[in-house]
Amino acid sequence: MAKKVEQQLIFCPREQRNTLFYRNAKSRNWIMHIILVLFTGGLWLIAMLFMKSGGSGVWTCSQCGKEMIEDKKAGNWF
Repeated sequence: MAKKVEQQLIFCPREQRNTLFYRNAKSRNWIMHIILVLFTGGLWLIAMLFMKSGGSGVWTCSQCGKEMIEDKKAGNWF
């Protein structure tokens, strides 16, 4: 999987202001997944549903280095 870096402005409790946070993210090779779905008769589609999508890892402040984790269900940051 290809790697990329996501960036977002998030309020940093240490800096007491919005700063640029970053995290490593994975990018899927969609063509490969479509070919696998076709060759496996749709079985690969079930595997794709269980695969983690989107970003992975924690957000890191570019100013102070504080790491924060997003609780996607509650919309909170820790």
